[in-house]
Amino acid sequence: MFEEDVNIEEKKDTDGDGRVIQEGRYRDEQIFNVDESALFWKKCPSRTFVVAGEASSNGHKITKDRLTLLLGGNAAGDFKLKPMHVYRSENPRDLKHVRKEDLPVIWRFNGKAWVTKVLFQDWFLNYFCPATKEYCRKKRIAFKILLILDNAPGHPDGLSALNQSVRVTFLPPNTTSMIQPMDQGVISTFKAYYLRRTLAQAIQETQEKGITLIQFWKNLNLKTVIVNISDAWNEVSSRNMRGVWKHILPHCANVTVDLDDQYSRANDDMLDAVRRTGLSDIEAIDIDEFVNLRPEPLDNESLDTFAVDQDREHLEEPTLDEVLTIVRMTDELSAHIQRVDCKLQRGQLASHNLKESVRVYQELSNRMSQQNQ
Repeated sequence: MFEEDVNIEEKKDTDGDGRVIQEGRYRDEQIFNVDESALFWKKCPSRTFVVAGEASSNGHKITKDRLTLLLGGNAAGDFKLKPMHVYRSENPRDLKHVRKEDLPVIWRFNGKAWVTKVLFQDWFLNYFCPATKEYCRKKRIAFKILLILDNAPGHPDGLSALNQSVRVTFLPPNTTSMIQPMDQGVISTFKAYYLRRTLAQAIQETQEKGITLIQFWKNLNLKTVIVNISDAWNEVSSRNMRGVWKHILPHCANVTVDLDDQYSRANDDMLDAVRRTGLSDIEAIDIDEFVNLRPEPLDNESLDTFAVDQDREHLEEPTLDEVLTIVRMTDELSAHIQRVDCKLQRGQLASHNLKESVRVYQELSNRMSQQNQ
């Protein structure tokens, strides 16, 4: 009932997005921007290892693994899109037994961990359009969306033709770093929040488990990284998301948010925490190095000819022994609860709920045992 068709030919908007917004009478809630950013999740600020006296000949090997995130939201600042996470493998060992649908990110993959045209179009059709339509329904506004993109090789032409209610316009070439909203402080602040969380975990584990920083980064797994990504993205404020639109929407300049100050505070928190461990020579430049690290870009030809990684790892079900271990440990915990809880009824209830929560594993073990007979 709120849907309004907008059938306008997509084009490179060299005259400025302000004109497009005025012509379409878009509300701030209906205007979106997304951008890709690489995250070198196995890389720690380099001098952290050196100052800690942990430089090693194989240290470089743990800095290469990269993933790409697609981050964005609307100009109203009240709808942050679920991050799309592109990794080089479909089923990495770190996510064994994990359903990708349950992750707080949209999981995609290819051999280069890049957002390709195929992946972007899939995201546009199967996530962005349905998600923004549902958002508009809840806000009781017309489903009439403007998506502003840069000219990255992974952004295909013709997206507007795929949904009459979504118009896609492109920023003028060579202006992305100056006016693209996500590049005006959202992504850098997100990365600072991400690194702050990861460094806090590193400090805690080095103190509690007696491991080195290099050992922590070697042990760091994708499941933890994804949780940190989600938590850091949630930490980016709506005022932050809104204030970065000031170059395209001048009225957003009235939003009182100092993005540089937010980024600096996150850096200061990290530096204070790290220095308390004795690494007093770490400087803000080391944090900036991590935030601004970029991979070599792929050109259009490389993306057009790029093939999906064929060397996929198979998602493995747990073994019978692993399932039986879950069942056994549940029985032991249930018995322990009833043994130590002085309130019989409470202990019985907790024990019952615990067994119910893992009933699926009891049933799975029964099926696997029958199959092995």
